[in-house]
Amino acid sequence: PGRLFAAMQVSSGFRPRMAFISLRALTVATAEEQERTTRGLQAAAVQAAAAQARTDILAAVAELLPSQPPSDAFAATTAGSIGQNRCCLVVDHADPEFGWQDTLGAKLLAENPSLCLLLARRSPLYRLEGADSLGGDRWKPVNLRMPPLSATNAARVCLRRVHRPLTESDFSRNVTSAAAITPLGPAALLPRLAQHPALVACQGNPREIVRVASAITPELPSLLDYVAVKVAA
Repeated sequence: PGRLFAAMQVSSGFRPRMAFISLRALTVATAEEQERTTRGLQAAAVQAAAAQARTDILAAVAELLPSQPPSDAFAATTAGSIGQNRCCLVVDHADPEFGWQDTLGAKLLAENPSLCLLLARRSPLYRLEGADSLGGDRWKPVNLRMPPLSATNAARVCLRRVHRPLTESDFSRNVTSAAAITPLGPAALLPRLAQHPALVACQGNPREIVRVASAITPELPSLLDYVAVKVAA
């Protein structure tokens, strides 16, 4: 969390096998920088973010794969070595508005046979657009729908992100002063939090769940107050 690019090292002497990059984080950072330097140039900020996304994606692939001339990629890679050197680049928010380009994805796959792309995006992708030799029907994207988190898993994610213990006051208005400061045990807390209106309203969306959890600080007397504020908004 908080890093735009992170390569996972297996051990010393080995190349990383997986890397993660968030295009949304890059777009936001570039847009903020653009806003600081030149007001009102949103289009220019988006173009700059797209250019930055391409640069960072290429840098991530370079970290994953040994340097090799693209034209020799297939000739130098046997079936066995592809399996041994298989690596994966995870691109979060791989949507056009965040700088993703299908042509770049097709080019990376064509030039790096050991590379797998895992794209997290809002809309399905059925065809990688690109030149006939790189894109088109050469690649078959496989789409997997990400279902919402179950109520129990949503509660688990929330508990990992809260900034203070949860007490009875987060679930009821009529509590004693002692109960208001006594943390609830995990066994009793998990099922109750899973049914809390604040989490039910998230509908299993991890981002919304994390947003709720980030609001649970010592400054928030009760999670019920968060629900009241959301309803008023």
